[in-house]
Amino acid sequence: MSPTTKAQQKAVHNYVRNKYDRINITVPKGRKAEIQAAAEKFGESLNSYVCLAIEYFMTDDEYCEQLLDNYLSGDDQGDFMPLEEFAASLGFKR
Repeated sequence: MSPTTKAQQKAVHNYVRNKYDRINITVPKGRKAEIQAAAEKFGESLNSYVCLAIEYFMTDDEYCEQLLDNYLSGDDQGDFMPLEEFAASLGFKR
């Protein structure tokens, strides 16, 4: 495979700049590695995994509130669709 030219790099950069929004997040030290490991276990990139998690929690406000309330109260058990099942419903494959 031949090296990428400066023109190709510029074209990709322009495409990404015009087609995507960027979101920067800050997490506690060490948490990024944990999220990266979860993404790899799931067979996704870190970006894809975070986007999937966002989609998961944006599907239903009431569902999200209930899940968050349970999490904050220490009761992480509940009748929730597993993330893996939700991902499959969006077309992500493990």
